[in-house]
Amino acid sequence: MKEFAKKTKLSVEMAARKLRHDFFARTAKERKIRVMALAHHADDQVELFFLRVLRGAGGEGLAGMKWRSPSPVDSKIMLVRPLLDATKAELRGFAREGKILFREDATNTSLDRPRNRIRNELLPLLLRHYQPPWRKQFATHGNRRCGSGFRW
Repeated sequence: MKEFAKKTKLSVEMAARKLRHDFFARTAKERKIRVMALAHHADDQVELFFLRVLRGAGGEGLAGMKWRSPSPVDSKIMLVRPLLDATKAELRGFAREGKILFREDATNTSLDRPRNRIRNELLPLLLRHYQPPWRKQFATHGNRRCGSGFRW
């Protein structure tokens, strides 16, 4: 991964994203799949929003993940995100109740990536000291037009 990132002059996170999407497209083609469901959830959407805010994005740059979008590798393959309105805690609860193994990437706890710092430091701070239901409000308003004219 690190070699690919260095060779392509991408961050490790973006290199991993590219390799994942290449894999999704290749697998979809091999299996003749036209629609692929991804497991992005409401917490991912919130993390993405704050990541973009902190990078200085505005307007359309603050748009969140769409419920449905074409693959960046092959536009004939549609990517759907049916879990965008469910929080990670809700998904963990569902998995626990159904005795389904919940897998968490070990790198998610590392603080060396901006997204992980948002996940592990900023968001818990906001939940502790500010209006706790804000996380669900992001999910509720996901991809709806806001008064300022941008989509998240």
